[in-house]
Amino acid sequence: MNICNISSFRDALSSPRTKFHRLHDIKADMESIYRTTHFAECHAMLNNTPVILYAPISIDATALLHHASLALNGKIDTNSTRMKILHDEIEISAINNSSCLIAIEYLQSVTTLHDVIPFGSRQRLLQAIDDLESRLKALDISHNNLTPQNLTIDNKGHLHPIRQYYTTRGFGGDNVALDKIREIIRSETPDDLFSKELASNNTVCDNNSSYTTSPRLRAVIEGRRAISRESLWGFEDEAGNEVIRAQYSYVSDFAENRAMVADNRHMMGLIDRDGNILIPVIYEVVEYDCESGNSWVRNNNQWALFDYNGTQITDWHDRDECNIEL
Repeated sequence: MNICNISSFRDALSSPRTKFHRLHDIKADMESIYRTTHFAECHAMLNNTPVILYAPISIDATALLHHASLALNGKIDTNSTRMKILHDEIEISAINNSSCLIAIEYLQSVTTLHDVIPFGSRQRLLQAIDDLESRLKALDISHNNLTPQNLTIDNKGHLHPIRQYYTTRGFGGDNVALDKIREIIRSETPDDLFSKELASNNTVCDNNSSYTTSPRLRAVIEGRRAISRESLWGFEDEAGNEVIRAQYSYVSDFAENRAMVADNRHMMGLIDRDGNILIPVIYEVVEYDCESGNSWVRNNNQWALFDYNGTQITDWHDRDECNIEL
């Protein structure tokens, strides 16, 4: 079986209608192309579904994919990421008519655990790890490469392993990794920050995310798409014109003309669709509720309610004195 190289992979993604045999409509995020030991990978959209593409760049890569496919065959549940292998998909050389396979992972979420940890709920994330461990045990498989970067989280709080090419039959190969991830969550996740939804493309209403930071290819919501440039986030309009400069370490999607943002200090604020700052980016937590139009804001462990226009409407109180459901 032929193997690919990073240049051939990039060329194919740039010209899918001529270089791919079936994936003519793939829309790749060219900035996300990444090389690992055995694969070249890239985030993309296929028929409005987020995917990761894997091209083998080592002699062992194809065998890994086939072994993983055998281990996963019949083991996929509703909380798992689906992987498919397309043989002879990428044209490597038109001269000798050579091609190689490609693997596709169909993602249920594009927000990684790594991205959520600074803003998530410690208790809920630890529970999600326990649920994942139970599913792996029930499926009798081991991922063998679990890290916060290799787990995505959906709007129901379920974790989905990605980069499944090391998967083998038999439970137990992830025990050490799961314990390490638990320790990362305990040490890096504030125990009193809660989000209503920890999911890609899912927020507190209309299925748009409150703590979505990972995906480079975000959906257009209320005429705005979150974009990432050099690890900072801003927004463009539907035509691809930048309307809010990439300056934040985190942005939610817009809901009712409001988006939560955070800077590199993890301080949060609230903006409108034009980038106007409604709540300054100086607070520990800003949680916008699109149903009421109000935001709960935390400062020095005290909470207050701000209205739709960003005006404080209650005094600061301890959390247990407020009717907060985050």
